[in-house]
Amino acid sequence: AVVLARGSMITLNDLPMTVKGLSEENYIPNAEGGLLTDRVEALEKKLIYDALRQAGGNQTKAGKILGLSERNLRYKLKKYGIKN
Repeated sequence: AVVLARGSMITLNDLPMTVKGLSEENYIPNAEGGLLTDRVEALEKKLIYDALRQAGGNQTKAGKILGLSERNLRYKLKKYGIKN
């Protein structure tokens, strides 16, 4: 296995989520690193996963929980590669 780090030392931020015991739907990047857009997308994905779980997989209900139209939610599911 290979780990690429930005600096001379490997930190937790350099490790894959699975090594840290996290799944993608439970991951929210911390404030220490990453571009704002990357962190916002990660948070948005988590909120979508949570809403889908809360709605029992029903996209219409999940969209209402999030305040999104069903069409907008489908767009985001496709954008982030989230399979329901």
